[in-house]
Amino acid sequence: LFPDGIDIDIDNFGNIVVADRLNYRIQIFSSSGLFLNKFRIEDDDSNFQFIRIGVTVDTAGNIFVANSNTGQIMIFNSSGIFLNKFGTFGDGNGEFLCPTDLAPIGSNRMIVTDTKNSRAVVLTYLISERVKLSINSDFGNPVGAGLHIKDTVANWFVTTPCPNSEGENGIRYIADSVGGNVKMDADKLINVDWTKQLFLNLVSEKNRGNPIGEGWYDSGTEVTWTVTSPVIEAPKTKRYVTDLTAGTFVINDPITINVNWTTQWYLDVEKDGGGTINIMRKWYDNLEPVQLTASELSTHEFKKWVITDDTSATESTSNPIEFLIKSPRNMLAVFAIKDGQTLTTAPVSLQSGWNLKSFNLYPESTQFTTALNNTFTGKIWAYGQDGFTMENYLSSA
Repeated sequence: LFPDGIDIDIDNFGNIVVADRLNYRIQIFSSSGLFLNKFRIEDDDSNFQFIRIGVTVDTAGNIFVANSNTGQIMIFNSSGIFLNKFGTFGDGNGEFLCPTDLAPIGSNRMIVTDTKNSRAVVLTYLISERVKLSINSDFGNPVGAGLHIKDTVANWFVTTPCPNSEGENGIRYIADSVGGNVKMDADKLINVDWTKQLFLNLVSEKNRGNPIGEGWYDSGTEVTWTVTSPVIEAPKTKRYVTDLTAGTFVINDPITINVNWTTQWYLDVEKDGGGTINIMRKWYDNLEPVQLTASELSTHEFKKWVITDDTSATESTSNPIEFLIKSPRNMLAVFAIKDGQTLTTAPVSLQSGWNLKSFNLYPESTQFTTALNNTFTGKIWAYGQDGFTMENYLSSA
């Protein structure tokens, strides 16, 4: 059907060439009316709006279309491949105002009816062989595909390198090539291959532990990540620890790995005097329950705990003592000698050559006199049956 078939011509084989204006196409029929071919009237710029249209065929079978809307003459081969175009709006040489009809008058010569310039123009034309550049790309907007003059260099590129180029939702596509130049000595096909990439997101509060491995990876590849410092410690006060230190897996989807850290506090336990404690020094998780027990010797009794943390110093007589630890803490267990304890032992050398052969055990701050008539004040207690220790004497004379 031809809603507005405005011009026709006959080629050397007797085929009928019809300019089908409103459908923006050329249709070709045999002399008996059998449909043979059709093609869109478009060029490299895809400009195919027409007010009026004219068509003719030269002796080589090339089809010429007068485009009254652009003031141009367009040339196609018999298969409908665009070859060339010439002319523009105006009244000078090689210019037209509403060209409406045309006819070949010899080798590479043509006469064109230039309607609004009220003239007929005789011109010589050149048909350059064209070859086709095709670009196959799943993504982006390839530019440069189409017909190019043979033996020229065509430039092509993809205007959008990848969808979600910023990696929205942790997915992006990377092309092996997004542009270049190609020598058009024949029809060419460029396949732009795209690689799907996925993002590994390593989340660590304040970037603790210096996690390594975050970034983009090709889908289906093996990924390895690690936390270089799984323990971050301020000596004998506070530290952070994690048990999630490394991993290897095949990435098939975007993934976020949260490296969680546990705050730990240092508990330092000491004793003053004879006795034992069930725990001496240890790291504890924040708010972990702690139970300390001070065990007495036969010669000593437990008196109190002296508790020092980062904000205060307190005392407690509870034994065992229980608490939730939430800061670094020092616990001092104080033991005292039981009244009336006596111990006889072999001579023991004291500081400055003092010598004491036998003694009774007394409460703290009792004054003693040595064989050299020196005096000192201090604490004395026994360890086992064969010896004793003098500690923390306050003064000597």
